[in-house]
Amino acid sequence: MVLSRKYKVLLFVFVFSIFVYEKKGWASSFDGAYQSNCFIDSTDDDVLISKVEISNENFNRTWTAFEDKKCETPYLKYIEKYKYRLSGLDWDGTLLEVGYEPLTDEVAEALNSIQWCGNSGWSKGVYQIVTGFRCGDRQVAQVGQVLYSKMREEVSRPGLRFGKASPGYSGKTLERRHQEWSELWHFQL
Repeated sequence: MVLSRKYKVLLFVFVFSIFVYEKKGWASSFDGAYQSNCFIDSTDDDVLISKVEISNENFNRTWTAFEDKKCETPYLKYIEKYKYRLSGLDWDGTLLEVGYEPLTDEVAEALNSIQWCGNSGWSKGVYQIVTGFRCGDRQVAQVGQVLYSKMREEVSRPGLRFGKASPGYSGKTLERRHQEWSELWHFQL
């Protein structure tokens, strides 16, 4: 049986697509920067913007906290960095580091006064890695810890949505992968 050139090209594209999917999990198709709108976090009333930057297997998420409800005056950044793999909707992120960056002198001074994360060397505009530290009543995850979540492209408007923790589905083990979708939508920048 002789295949026409058109069918050979289509067959090649199909086989190559399967190879890329198996090797990279389509990670590169989401490369870029995404950001949420300004929102009030329901758990502690912080006013935040979430920004996600994806490049190859790297996934960095920055939560910026603001003093005002219009997100005009930032005061603190919290940053998580992962190596990730996407298979279908399943997102598996291996933690590389977590850190904070105070954006004002007042916040740096406040963090120093309470020795936030056991550190008294906070300075405005200086990023400090806190992976594995105890920060207040929260134990920050260790390097290499995996978060099992999910990620999908929004069809209704360009952007991404991510999984969120819910009762019984913390994302800390494969069996406890996030099952619910966050209401927070991230548009592409």
